[in-house]
Amino acid sequence: MTSMANYVENKLVDHALGTSAFTMPAVVHLQMHSGAPGEAGTANVATDTSTSADIAFGAASGGAASNTGAITIAAVSATQVITHISLWDGSTGSGTDNCLFTAALAASVSLVSGDDFQIAIGDLDVTFT
Repeated sequence: MTSMANYVENKLVDHALGTSAFTMPAVVHLQMHSGAPGEAGTANVATDTSTSADIAFGAASGGAASNTGAITIAAVSATQVITHISLWDGSTGSGTDNCLFTAALAASVSLVSGDDFQIAIGDLDVTFT
């Protein structure tokens, strides 16, 4: 299950009420976390701060959308246990990116330096509930 970040909640309300348009992100990237990321997605960021390549999603149906390609963070730089992820509208790490969604993994993933973190096609579901 995913949680919508405050940034997205506010943008969607503004957009729906005609206050301001919400421009869709040009790219969406994944960040790993070693614990709950919090509403802003900034807590418990994994030791390895690499983000994934662009994530492609299919069109939403029934209030949910899934990834249409495998997601990989290749050769992590540190041994760590990943319990959560967050999705971002950029990957610059400059502090200008916005957290979109956060989620707990169904099961934690133990990584050793050099391992790849992967999510298979269709295994990342973003839902509005």
